[in-house]
Amino acid sequence: MKQFFLSTVNKGSNFTPLDATIVNLGESGNSTGDLINRLSSVSAENPDLVIIMVGTNDLLNSAKLNDLDTYEANLNTIISSISVYADILFMNVLPCWEPYVYSRHTYPNNDLYNNNTLNEVVNLGNERIAKVVGKNGLYFYDANARLKANGDPKEDVNSFLRNQNNSPDDDGIHPTANGHNAIGLGLFETLKKRKISANKIVTFGDSITYGVHVAGEGTTTSSAANYSGRLKYYLENQ
Repeated sequence: MKQFFLSTVNKGSNFTPLDATIVNLGESGNSTGDLINRLSSVSAENPDLVIIMVGTNDLLNSAKLNDLDTYEANLNTIISSISVYADILFMNVLPCWEPYVYSRHTYPNNDLYNNNTLNEVVNLGNERIAKVVGKNGLYFYDANARLKANGDPKEDVNSFLRNQNNSPDDDGIHPTANGHNAIGLGLFETLKKRKISANKIVTFGDSITYGVHVAGEGTTTSSAANYSGRLKYYLENQ
């Protein structure tokens, strides 16, 4: 097994090659606790870089909620495990279209959910991500800001989130193909700007990483519409 100190793998070397392998380890419904239970599947791939997006279920899925302190502790556990053999790039949690999400979920009667809207809860969770990223010197891509730059969350055909005007569902959580493309391009630009070199990349997360509701879900070919596939496309065509 490779032995490296935290965040030292390949930094400052050449940019990720065109033929880099990407492995999609997203699973629907996963929270940080579920990712902890699947850490062995990441190490088994022996990656150089692990891209992580997790928190939608911890913060918004009423069946999988974690309080903010547990969420942060779980993030640290994930980092401690992966950082001994690979670099880590974290993404934060995407905004949501609240009316749809409230219609599907009932939230606890506590200060967090009584005193904050769902997107404010997401922002508080993203503050915890920023904290652990800064403390550990990890790479970071602000996917939440990318969607907000598109005017999201919103309920119209141009939203990067699936809604009744651009999909068959009242979703409000999962990105459209255009949303995944924006995230994949942002990841590519981050790898290029930071000169991150990785021959093998694992994308690790929940249903957003898996790419539910878009072409090629669960795969990483350059024709797949999830963000892993779009990153592969931009690497191959750089």
